[in-house]
Amino acid sequence: MDVSKMLSTVLKCLYKPDGIRVSQDSGIFNDLNHYHMHLIPRYEGDGFTWGEPSHPDGAEYRLTQTKEKIIKVLNELLNSDGRTQTPP
Repeated sequence: MDVSKMLSTVLKCLYKPDGIRVSQDSGIFNDLNHYHMHLIPRYEGDGFTWGEPSHPDGAEYRLTQTKEKIIKVLNELLNSDGRTQTPP
């Protein structure tokens, strides 16, 4: 949960959502066979449903830039706590 809290802070800094949905499925509901957690920025009136977006906005083409933004803010948070920098 500590990691999900920290990454929620990163998402709040970057995307200014109204809230964050945290979801983790296990057992027969986890078809990936490993632990993973979803952190989803939410906005009032966003019409969120669990599935593919009805209006894709090209996010798949910005994955590298999104990763770099998340790492930058995460490093800033970690460094402000006196911790070492995370690897790229």
